[in-house]
Amino acid sequence: MRLVLLAVLAMPLSLFAQADKKAPSFGKIDKSDLEMKTCDFDADAEAVILSDYGQDILDYRNGLYQEFQRHIRIKILKDQGKHWADVKIKYYT
Repeated sequence: MRLVLLAVLAMPLSLFAQADKKAPSFGKIDKSDLEMKTCDFDADAEAVILSDYGQDILDYRNGLYQEFQRHIRIKILKDQGKHWADVKIKYYT
């Protein structure tokens, strides 16, 4: 019973967790990002995630339809970090 009550009380808090940030404009890259050679907080980093923006879209008009859009920008700093550019797409049926 406590768990159910806690879940019900925690649901409204998730509304505050949603950020009102606009998606970063892709195609326009800051000059500082291009010139970056090392990470400020980790000198041994292979790659740095510059931005990671996701949006989940639910549509109920013609049955349940869910679409997740994710835009991620990664700066590869070393050859060992090339695996960060690999993309894995999860598909659920």
